[in-house]
Order: sequence, then C-alpha cells, then structure tokens
Amino acid sequence: MNLYRLLLILLVSTESVAGFQGWQVSEVFSDDTGEIQYIELTAFGNNIDDTLGQGIAIQDTEFRVFEFPNGIANQTQFLISTPTFTLIPGSVQPDFIFPAPLFDPIAANVSITVNQLEFYVFSGNQLPTDGYLSLDEAGLPQANNPTNNDGLTGSLNEPPLFADSFDICANAQRYYQDADGDQFGNITVSQLLCQVEPGYVLDSSDCNDMDNSIHPNAIDHPDLDFSDQNCDGIDGDVSDSVFVAQSSNFLGGSSGLSPDDPINDFDAAQQLAVSTNRSWVLIDTRTFTAGANLLSDVNIAGSYINDFASRQSLIETTLNVPTTGTELNQSANPMTYQLLKIRASLSVLLTNESSHALTVRDVMDLNLEHVELIAANGGDGSTGSAGIAGDNGGHGGTGGHG
Repeated sequence: MNLYRLLLILLVSTESVAGFQGWQVSEVFSDDTGEIQYIELTAFGNNIDDTLGQGIAIQDTEFRVFEFPNGIANQTQFLISTPTFTLIPGSVQPDFIFPAPLFDPIAANVSITVNQLEFYVFSGNQLPTDGYLSLDEAGLPQANNPTNNDGLTGSLNEPPLFADSFDICANAQRYYQDADGDQFGNITVSQLLCQVEPGYVLDSSDCNDMDNSIHPNAIDHPDLDFSDQNCDGIDGDVSDSVFVAQSSNFLGGSSGLSPDDPINDFDAAQQLAVSTNRSWVLIDTRTFTAGANLLSDVNIAGSYINDFASRQSLIETTLNVPTTGTELNQSANPMTYQLLKIRASLSVLLTNESSHALTVRDVMDLNLEHVELIAANGGDGSTGSAGIAGDNGGHGGTGGHG
C-alpha cells in the first residue's frame, strides 16, 4: 500500500512584478508526526532577486510572518527549518530557523508570501509522514535531500522497513484514468502509483475518454460533424493537411504545413500537398483564386474558423475559378470536396462561350459534400444566318374604274 498522499504545489507567475523572480520551493518535508520540519527554496535562471532582509509570510489557518536575516552571500539555496530539524540524525545546518510549526499540514490552503508577493500556494492536507520521503517542486515524493546555501546536504533516517504487506515507494509515477480502454488517459483524472492499476495508463493525451474511437492514433478526415478524432486540435489531421488562410504571410515564407503557419495561395497549396504527400487542403472562411485545373488526389475542405480550431456549417469558403470553369481530370482514388463554393468569374465572355464552374473527367469517385457550383452567364451567341425566301404572293385584286 502507498504511504503518502499528494500535496499539490502550484507556482503562481510573478513575471510582471518587480521582485522575487527566479525562486521555487524545491522540497517540503514532514516527519512521522505530520509536522513540517523544513522547506527548501532553490534559485534558478539568471534573474534572482535579493531576499535578504525581507519578510516571509506563511498563511494557513493562522498568519505567521518571519524575516530573513542579512549577511548571507551567494544566494542559491535556502534551507528553512524548525528547531527540531537540527536535532534529527542526518540533518544539516539550516540557513534560517523559524519557530515551529512552519505551517499546519492539514490546512486546506497554505500560501507562502515574500515581501507581500504571493508566489507559492499549497493545496491538500497531507505529506508523506514516514520520516523519510519529502515532496519535490512538482508535488512528487522523493527521498529527502535537505541542502543549505553552502551546498551541504543531509539525509534524515533510512527508508523504514515494513512487513511484506507494505511497500515503500520513492519513485512513484503519475498514471491517468483510461475510462474507454483505448490506452490513452484523461489528463484531468490521475493518481500517483508505485505500479500501474487496471484502468490507468501513463499516457495523458486522450481528448475524449468516453469514446474509444477518439484518441491520438485515430484516423481523422474532415467530416460534417466537425469531430476531432485524433486529438490534434482540428477537424482533420494536422500531419496530413496543408493550410490556407488570408491572414498568412505567404510572401514572407509561410510553410503552410501547420494551422498557425498557413499560406494564402490556393494553387500553391495544392502543389504543396502533392510535393509533401499530404491528402487535404484546408481553407478558412474567405475567397481565394483557383486556376483552370484542380489537382488529382488532393481533397479540399472549407469553412474553417478560429485559426482552424473549429468550423462553421455555413458555406463561407469560395474558390473563384475562370469564367470557363476549372477542371478535375483522371483520378482512380476517392476524393472529397467539402463545405465550399466553386464560382466562375463574372468577367466578360467572348461570343459563343459557355460558363462552367467545374468539369470532371475520368474521375472514379468524387464526393461533393455541401458544395455549391455557380456558373457565370454565358456569352452571346453568334448572329443567325438569313432565312430562306418566302413563297410568291397571290394575284392582286381588280382595279377600280378610271
């Protein structure tokens, strides 16, 4: 059985506030009575603010304020402890000793504030109480490792011995609930375990844990239900698509291979799909120009919004094609055009010309799903030839008297 429960440590960013950046709580240790014996603060990065001479406030069911003394050089790691900690075998000299208790371990919320800036909040009510394990900065159990600013490290006690029915778990892993049995877990439901339990997996990437057909390895083609089957954030497969949007910077070198880096040229997108062996061109809700030919084996889906994160059912994606239309020729593979308009240009036609939106030749299977084909007005026909001569007229009537 596990001998600890998690105390979650949440870092609250203070990047926009001047003061106390570059510090984190790296370890919290509770003895076998449940009393917190030490907190370890560790500096990281290059932006470390001076804490000396400042106040530290710890609030749980009470409010306590302590003050860091001056005179400590090379501020890299501060070990804050109770007086009892110094008496425990294996301890190391702390940098600061504050009266016990540092905080109440069963409090629902505990916050640590330095110079009136709250930068750590603890939630939960229990730490490991075996006298050996502590919690690291991620809230995970580890062997205790108290280290002071001089770099001296201690080790409190040895791992306790238990009967066969007990287990000490110093290297627990976080497992995620897999309710639908597809081997992909729900990131919002997890627990720390020494070994995997039924219904839990290490992977946390499932976006719908109630449907085993939806998971990161699923096949995902754009569909009229707008379902994200493979959990990549779009209706369709990011890795099998080229993206077209008016907001792109095509001339500036956009790749067109991700939703956040689209190109704004539809014909170029078709060529890119062929050259990169991608099956789909996905287009946002705008109007784009298409040439006289659509490329074989390139599927097209429109009406994407919100940077391709979602779609709308109204057909708002338009491909403007030449007045005489665009052609799709020769494909032995099934193809799909979805949620778009193909509209012939309204430019002036020459005499005797007809207008077509789309001509399809020698294509085995083309699915048009919510697609509008709009031809322009045809040109005037040529002047007709003269008609044949009429029959001779009848005799005139007798003239009157002179």
